[in-house]
Amino acid sequence: MILVSNGSCNKDCNDISSYIFELPVTLSPAKDTFNIGDTITITSTFSDVVFDRSTLKYFKLVDFKFYPEMRMREISDTATNEAALLNFEVLIDGSYNFVPFQYSDGVSLVGQYNYSNNKYQLEYKIIPTKAGLFYHSIFTLLFEFGKNQDFDGRCPHSKAGLDTYQKLNDGADNNVGFLLDSPEESWHFYYETKRESQFNRFGGYCFYVKE
Repeated sequence: MILVSNGSCNKDCNDISSYIFELPVTLSPAKDTFNIGDTITITSTFSDVVFDRSTLKYFKLVDFKFYPEMRMREISDTATNEAALLNFEVLIDGSYNFVPFQYSDGVSLVGQYNYSNNKYQLEYKIIPTKAGLFYHSIFTLLFEFGKNQDFDGRCPHSKAGLDTYQKLNDGADNNVGFLLDSPEESWHFYYETKRESQFNRFGGYCFYVKE
């Protein structure tokens, strides 16, 4: 039985620095190597009763704004290519508000989940057009843009932030070791120190694309 917080506040409220909602994501097929022209599908579907990794409780989040963002980096070059998404054809159904966004160093996809019938959903497909070693990540900007949203069970007057953890492929390895294949040593350091806090939490997935 899933117990949903009913909004009561207790002394534990003051100990919460941030609610961290766990969002499931699936990347398929989950391969370590793709060919140019292959289709990779990323989906995230979950009910509006969402698990919080901080309090270990479930909260009902009705029509919540998560502000998802997807980034693709190429890490097989000596300098990380933040605009690597341009080396993929991106397919997104018109029913989704998830569109390309140009930022200072590259390109990403940003928008919102669809919410209907007590369920959140997001899906997009990417087709590689260039060979290389790539690092896909999907995360949210909830902590920045949606931090003031209220929900049933949130501690009153709490200064706790809001954030998410993208649990990709049910917590699989997701080829994190490929970070060590990059000639850029900063990715080796990233592998050693930020595997959980950045790669796993932000839905990281590494893969090769071959000719």
